[in-house]
Amino acid sequence: MRILIVTDCYPPRVGGIETQVRGLAENLVRRGHEVQVITATPGTIARGPDDIGKERGVIFEESGGVRITRLTANIPWEIPDHPQALKLLREHMPGKGDIVHVHTGMLTRVSGSAMMVAAELGLPTVMTWHSMLGLARPVLAATDKMFRWAHPSIVHSAVSTVAVKPLQNVLRNSGQVHVLHNGNDTSEWRNFPDELLPPDPTRLNVVTTIRIAPRKRPVQLLWMFKRALRGMPPGVDVKLTLIGSGPLDFAVTWAIYLLGLRSKVRRMGRQPHEVIRNIYAESDVFMLPGRLESFGIAALEARSAGLVILARDTTGTGEFIHHERDGLIVHGDKGLIKGLQRLARDFELREKIQLFNREALPEVSWDRALDQAESLYRYAVVKRARFDQENATNSN
Repeated sequence: MRILIVTDCYPPRVGGIETQVRGLAENLVRRGHEVQVITATPGTIARGPDDIGKERGVIFEESGGVRITRLTANIPWEIPDHPQALKLLREHMPGKGDIVHVHTGMLTRVSGSAMMVAAELGLPTVMTWHSMLGLARPVLAATDKMFRWAHPSIVHSAVSTVAVKPLQNVLRNSGQVHVLHNGNDTSEWRNFPDELLPPDPTRLNVVTTIRIAPRKRPVQLLWMFKRALRGMPPGVDVKLTLIGSGPLDFAVTWAIYLLGLRSKVRRMGRQPHEVIRNIYAESDVFMLPGRLESFGIAALEARSAGLVILARDTTGTGEFIHHERDGLIVHGDKGLIKGLQRLARDFELREKIQLFNREALPEVSWDRALDQAESLYRYAVVKRARFDQENATNSN
């Protein structure tokens, strides 16, 4: 197949969507497909005033066998969008693929305009939503006439069952919303010694890897950690390592100071895969503070590294975490606080979960994700042909 992927987010921007879309594109190439990507993410991310304006415009490159077209502009906070998205996509989408696969983590002009152009070109289209709708639900409904989100020829998908439900309510006219699971090479995160030693009952090393942004709730994480420390059993030294960076870096630094957590919290900033893997090898628990995680790629990677996962029941982590087997799935912030206290207190439970996670790989793979994607592409071809035939019949 000739597949055109249009996405707002793509590397070198760091995040779950970026990792997944690149992984999908490159693995589809390995399966023999011809894949091109159009993205609004610049090839270099501005780190300071001197970087602003570098490599902005229309940039062409190739990586991992995938031809990439970057449609980039100087947008505040490096938001992956473009004010002339519709015009540029009309210029650059034709001829690049027989099937269009649009990925979005937010309601941007890029994703909406890609839907419009795909409809104009009459191309089979799959749309994958990587985030929970949340407060964007009324915006999606209000912009449907402009961007044709619910066009009856489009095949919609989301990355977890939890993320599907709110979409299905809004996109009724487009038929069933399918699940397209994320892929992951879980073996990359296995970093165990030959002889597995039991966890130390006198310590609890907690780690979190998130973008330091409001939606990920890093400040609330620190508040919960502070509350959890008050109820820890005596003799257990509890520490938190926070990996990641983002627009709330300054707020997090101040929160650590104001909450008196400087001796308990270690800030690591953005780190490469190898460093994160080594930190996970020294940790016990991965705590996910978000409420609107549609899947939880970082949690999956930590689960692959053998950590106990602590997450809320409103996230998509339930796709690969079973309560008291791979971790603890709890309700609300109070549940996260009590869950952390329980893992510090109930050493036998923590040891049992860690042993299981070290011995058993999570039920997630790229083979499954690719099989699902190819199935959706075939269905999109059938659905588009059926729509065109019905239109032709009605016009006659």
